[in-house]
Amino acid sequence: GFDLNTLQSMRVLLEASSAKSASSVNNVSFGEYSQTAEGGEAASDMTVIINGIEIDTVYLPDDPRDCRGTLTTVVPLNGGSSAGDFGYLVDLRISGAQLEQVQKAVASEGKIVLTCSVKGDAENRNGLRIYTQEDGRYMLAPTILLNPAELVTSGKCITPSVANYTVDAALANGEQIDLRGGMYSLVCRDGVLTLGDKCATVGEGSHTIRVKLFDDHVQVYVDGGVEPVIDTYIYGEVTDYTVMTTGNGLVVTPETYTGDGMEHIHSFSGDCDGSCEIDGCSHTRNAEGKHILASLFATTCIVCGGTSYQNLILVGVIAAAVVVVGIGALVLIRKKKKSK
Repeated sequence: GFDLNTLQSMRVLLEASSAKSASSVNNVSFGEYSQTAEGGEAASDMTVIINGIEIDTVYLPDDPRDCRGTLTTVVPLNGGSSAGDFGYLVDLRISGAQLEQVQKAVASEGKIVLTCSVKGDAENRNGLRIYTQEDGRYMLAPTILLNPAELVTSGKCITPSVANYTVDAALANGEQIDLRGGMYSLVCRDGVLTLGDKCATVGEGSHTIRVKLFDDHVQVYVDGGVEPVIDTYIYGEVTDYTVMTTGNGLVVTPETYTGDGMEHIHSFSGDCDGSCEIDGCSHTRNAEGKHILASLFATTCIVCGGTSYQNLILVGVIAAAVVVVGIGALVLIRKKKKSK
């Protein structure tokens, strides 16, 4: 089985969005099936917890709905629209003291429990959608990676073996990340990030930076945000993959998660807890009268727009005979809260 003593890092990957219902802003009506439109956004603050250890709270700006939600367009209850709901790619890295806490909790309980919730006292409470490999944009069920292939250094320089990778580092004022052998640099100065002729205001102080490189496409994310603050293309022949920084906490992750010693929990199965009844829901139900999640737009059964508070709990068992058993149970808890 998987030896928890060998756990050096963990990553949580999932696609999520808020779950807005029909609304009206400045006398402009936005229906439940309205496409993405400026002024109709409804955000949620999603807190991610593993075995009782709070990992992070992620700001989900909206419940976007347009042609990017290609997987959802064929799902029942799509409103007869060619536009589909989709979410934001959430990628959380767990290491250091936080990983030690999770490691102890998992060892004590004998299983990994991933909880995604919008707290009752969250600043933004507009429901929560968790997407699967059958809906949304990214074809991704909630996934936990144990010991993902990463290059970690306490120094300032890493040379990955591939051209496409993600870089994480902390930058303070005047610090920078040099990418692909210095072909271009991301500079943090006076509260502004600059990459070539692109810039983004991020505020004074130190920031956690994530840069995703895929061929000529370069995206820059700040402080755990799910939307890039810089999204550009830089063309040119890449001959050197080296990453250097004057900042701290340099981590480089290949575009594809592979490698010896990595295990994963993914592709949950299960159905909505029978106590969770959604008024007016016409989804297909199984013999026990529970909402079937595996092959439907699961999140429609989870929420009622901005009036609900909910937890999504995914349980993956670590067994002696099997390295990691995939998500084996899905429990949904729904509690009514007043909409803001």
